[in-house]
Amino acid sequence: MKISGILMNYRILIAIFSATSFILILLFTNNNGAGLSPDSVGYISTARNIASGLGVVTWGGDPLTVQPPLYPALLAAIDYVFGMDPLESAHIVNAMLFGSIVYLGGILLDQYLKSFLIRIAGVLAIMFSIPVVHVSLMAWSEPPFICFTLLYLIFLKTYQNEVNISSILLMSLSAALASLTRYIGVTLVLTGIIGILLLRQDNLRVKFQHLFLFTFISTLPLGIWLIRNYMISGTLFGPRSLSTYSLIQNLNFVFLTITSWYMPRIIRENPSILMTLVFAIGLVIGYYGFKERLSKVWFHFLEFGSLVLFVVVYMSFLVISSTLVSYDRIDDRLMSPVFIPMTLLFLFLGLKAIMPLAQRYLSQKTINILFICIFVVWFLYPSVVVTRSFLLKSMEEGLGYASQSWRNSPTVRYLQQNPEVVSDCIVYTNDPYALYILTEITGRMSPGKQSDISILKGSWPGEDSVCLIWFDRIQRWYLSTIGELQTVADLNEIVRLEDGSIYSVARK
Repeated sequence: MKISGILMNYRILIAIFSATSFILILLFTNNNGAGLSPDSVGYISTARNIASGLGVVTWGGDPLTVQPPLYPALLAAIDYVFGMDPLESAHIVNAMLFGSIVYLGGILLDQYLKSFLIRIAGVLAIMFSIPVVHVSLMAWSEPPFICFTLLYLIFLKTYQNEVNISSILLMSLSAALASLTRYIGVTLVLTGIIGILLLRQDNLRVKFQHLFLFTFISTLPLGIWLIRNYMISGTLFGPRSLSTYSLIQNLNFVFLTITSWYMPRIIRENPSILMTLVFAIGLVIGYYGFKERLSKVWFHFLEFGSLVLFVVVYMSFLVISSTLVSYDRIDDRLMSPVFIPMTLLFLFLGLKAIMPLAQRYLSQKTINILFICIFVVWFLYPSVVVTRSFLLKSMEEGLGYASQSWRNSPTVRYLQQNPEVVSDCIVYTNDPYALYILTEITGRMSPGKQSDISILKGSWPGEDSVCLIWFDRIQRWYLSTIGELQTVADLNEIVRLEDGSIYSVARK
């Protein structure tokens, strides 16, 4: 009765934290909506087109291939059922997803940690985590992806403890939905395959039966989507360019991102202190491994193996793929799915490092309180400070294209009030994402930078009536500058504004 009562109290408490998290994101995005980036514009425009019956196409009319369809489909469903434009519903969806992440994170902590107080500390760490709060303030696909990942890890742990068909099916479905949200969801499939083979002592016949069922269900939806992509574009994942970052650079980005989550700035910015700390942590882990029997270490690996496998597979896949293919730089956004399982692992390792020595002198309850105090001072307080700045910026200014500076842009305001200026011409711009989401004008990306700009002379623009909308604040290294374009085409300024210009363009 006592155990069930504690469990019930814990579930009620994390439900309260979940509701609070929902209100938190809703409150701080109410003024300006969800933050918007180029990816956000792609999701929102695709959702609008799906809801309008135009198909799974982006703002430019091109089929969606670079991202999977589940997140824009979710926004489209809300538009279809409730008549709420995806731009208006995105922050509400984010708030609901963030609340779900906090609750599911609490359930995952409950599966691995015994201490009530430490589980609560872990839930608070999720609520105020830098990466999870950041992605939940933006109209990105990371929040639903994190939800599906947490469901997958919960069901994988359930499968590991007690094999039944329902756990296999739910685990498979979670991996399938994650893969339809972000392509890197295939890491869940890889983790599941390795987990089925390693984490249980079943005979090979049973393992291969489970492996077939899991692989078939988890890969079928994504497989159908990739076949569709290939049939309409000749590519599986849409057009991709080569990476601009080396393997060493990407490994460094991963290291810097993780240390920014768990270490105060004074340590991160002092190499000698940082190396000493890393060395000390390595000694603790080595001592633990030496002291414990190999069988006991293997037991703990089996206990936490699904988390370790996911973190290792996800980060390895991210680093390798971002070294081969052009990604955004690895940062909080791309690393956010591993934050919760990694934090859980650090909590476990921290307890293992403190417990043997502390148990000689202190009671279990005192040890837990001491651990939580260290956790709050070392990790939670710095996270709250950074997260608070994200939240305040979202509420007061807005993030990305949803910011007040973009909405009050003189160029944007002029186009909103005078759309006829460009209504009779083909529009090029150095930021078609901002142009679409703020003015609903569809434009093409202006010409890319050329090794020899003169090759554009006589060929660009290819149309007779062309306008160029140029935002001064946008500096994209891969685009030709105004000066370079003027050498190959006649640019006649229609209007000059405080932060941009509109030109008519003709071939020379």
